[in-house]
Amino acid sequence: MDRRIEEGLLQKSHTPEEAKELLDSRYSLSGEQKPFLVLTPTSGGNNASVPKAKKGLDHDELMTNPNLRVNKHKQRKRRIRRARDDLKDFIKENKNNASYASFEGLNTLWKGYMADLLSGTSNAQVIAGKLASADYHGADLTVVEARNPSLVGINGIVVWEARTGFVMVCRDNKLRIVEKRGARFDVNALPDKKFEIIGSRFLYRTAERSGRKFKPKSVEDL
Repeated sequence: MDRRIEEGLLQKSHTPEEAKELLDSRYSLSGEQKPFLVLTPTSGGNNASVPKAKKGLDHDELMTNPNLRVNKHKQRKRRIRRARDDLKDFIKENKNNASYASFEGLNTLWKGYMADLLSGTSNAQVIAGKLASADYHGADLTVVEARNPSLVGINGIVVWEARTGFVMVCRDNKLRIVEKRGARFDVNALPDKKFEIIGSRFLYRTAERSGRKFKPKSVEDL
């Protein structure tokens, strides 16, 4: 601030002599008021040691104790192996005695889920993006094309979606596995609409596909 402005403000509550004395003290290195901050050391001194907070485990401790190290890759492989084993056990237990009627309720829930997902939009590109990232557990699928000709025409409810195929319970109360690669499926998503999906574009697990953004591109099935 300009000294003249300060002096004018001070003279509103002090005499000119008092204002001058205050300003001289304000801008003096030896006065009570100084234009800089004076820091004084604490009683600890320069040699005072400050304890460091321990965050997690020491590097040496991690290196010397292999049990503390976590291998994320091995954990992921174990999860995949467990999921694959669960799928095999499920198919083995229910291959010939699965009840189609017991999964109709799941299909009803899925239709409600699709109605909410596709409501409020008629844009084909937006609908395609939502179908690409949707969950198909409970979906009513019909095989339109497949590498195995005997699977063409099969209709059923998806009870398990793996990375490479759909496990469907059919009306004859049997489980069938249809590979996604090289296959096309009709999806009865809405009462008045039927969509076709290309299996080769769905070679992801449901959790991986739900957060993935798909871009238009050619595939071997087209």
